[in-house]
Amino acid sequence: MCPVQSLQALRTCENSADSIPVYSYSGGSLQTGILSPEFKGGRKLAELTLQQANKLIVEALNAAHEKDMPPIAVAVLDSSAHLKAFQREDGVLFLRVQIAQAKAWGALAMACNTDQLAERYNQDAQQQGFINALNGMTDGKIIPLPGGVLVRNDKNEIIGAIGAAGGVSTDDAACVTTAIKSFGPGLSVD
Repeated sequence: MCPVQSLQALRTCENSADSIPVYSYSGGSLQTGILSPEFKGGRKLAELTLQQANKLIVEALNAAHEKDMPPIAVAVLDSSAHLKAFQREDGVLFLRVQIAQAKAWGALAMACNTDQLAERYNQDAQQQGFINALNGMTDGKIIPLPGGVLVRNDKNEIIGAIGAAGGVSTDDAACVTTAIKSFGPGLSVD
């Protein structure tokens, strides 16, 4: 960190394509530093690649076909909950698209698989109220049903989530879990 000498220096730091500005206020002056985009806290940022996301979808669809499930929708989100990849099989009902994304989003938001959210929801009225409040706060982005599973790398860091909808929720969950396990030790389920 170095003191910002001028507004121009701050703008230069902010606009640099290969850096992330870091700010703090110390000793009565604004301090700034530059964080390389591939490092955070001295560690490389964990990232789910598009290739991995697409493979997860293919594997989830294959698992659904092996189970002779109805058509499903599969969404893969990165660790920031941005849609990384998505496929909707022919014949999927329109709302399944949002449900698949909401299952993945809910897993990321609560840092647990959505089967755990379903169990929590069924515990008592207080838990139902909590999850209903979360759902209201997030414009309906949390679905407390199985089918949303966290994706972790070999360091156990959350790098995304996958959600499926179209079949029975437990079957949706089995398909996405199978998809993650198809990677071997490189990716893992929670």
